[in-house]
Amino acid sequence: MIALSCTNLSKTYGIEPILEDIGFTINAFDKVGLIGVNGAGKTTLMKILMGIETKDSGDIFIAKDFSVGYLEQNTNLDISHSAYDYCEEVFSDVYDIEQKLRALELKMQDDHSEDVLSEYSRLQDQFEQMDGYSISSRIRGVLSGLGFSESDYLKPINQLSGGQKSRVGVARLLLKKPDILLLDEPTNHLDIAAIKWLEGFLSDYKGTIIMISHDRYFLDQIATRIFEIEDCELSTYNGNYSSFIVQKKALFEAELKKYEKQQAELIKQETLIRKFKERGTEKLAKRAQSREKRLSHMEILEQPKLFKAHFKIDLKSGMKSGKDVLVARNLQKSYGEKPVFHDVNFEIYKGDRIGLIGPNGVGKTTLFKILLSQIDLGSGELL
Repeated sequence: MIALSCTNLSKTYGIEPILEDIGFTINAFDKVGLIGVNGAGKTTLMKILMGIETKDSGDIFIAKDFSVGYLEQNTNLDISHSAYDYCEEVFSDVYDIEQKLRALELKMQDDHSEDVLSEYSRLQDQFEQMDGYSISSRIRGVLSGLGFSESDYLKPINQLSGGQKSRVGVARLLLKKPDILLLDEPTNHLDIAAIKWLEGFLSDYKGTIIMISHDRYFLDQIATRIFEIEDCELSTYNGNYSSFIVQKKALFEAELKKYEKQQAELIKQETLIRKFKERGTEKLAKRAQSREKRLSHMEILEQPKLFKAHFKIDLKSGMKSGKDVLVARNLQKSYGEKPVFHDVNFEIYKGDRIGLIGPNGVGKTTLFKILLSQIDLGSGELL
């Protein structure tokens, strides 16, 4: 069953084309990884599918009665609801049924008519089909999986960090369980444990997923198809990211072979044309013109590239350091009465390449800001 499809979809910003006559079909339960360099048009395509942005031309089909949920790349919730309450709003229709059941239970104390009993049975079945008894455990399970502690559940969202706000948005969307999930960089602001949990959740998700991600490992675990946007066009590949790399390389080699064959033919023909002209006879001159005409109508292939060149950053220091670049002794930082970290000690030497990891909220960004003198150090020494 087709869940979503596009034909001849195009979009420009001013005079700059972003998408040109792209088309694709996505079946129910497909899990699609949408990839491409920054600025290729991935987010634009998602916003067009959601109706947030307009298309210049083309047609979009979404299966009848299919619900669509969209997670934007940057979610900035600024509301006073707690994370738990905000997620609980997803189940308002279930709570409406529960309230009707409670009202009928009161009514049934005096009214035992068949109509009342039949209505109560119908609503009870509906409540059970919607997993009404498991709402609390489902909310807690998703929030916990995304790295929230019990103490975070009831905090007002506008008091949470930017990363936590984004994770609340992810949690609410996952709890809605739309038929089609559109996810723009869902692993942003997630620590390693939360990414692992999300991988499992999405792998088992009973619906269609389209996700933008630069996380190759994440795509390998979930994607069953890869869509690549490159030079305003969209190409589709079956399989996960690793399979895409194999297919992309094979396609490149086939295109390179065609290109090299055509280049050899062009050189051959141009050599013959030059020789015919050099001999100066009328007959050979006509043959040269004939060959030139054929060459002018030939579609010249562009030299294929396996992957487009990415920008390079050349970082140069203003001065050369010695072997010891940075030494930290007994670093400590708190926000009010809340400790972030204490007794942090480390040494960094010239040439080191260090990955700073840890769960969300343990102080990684805080440490960076201290090293950059953007915030004050509580106590300790940086040498």
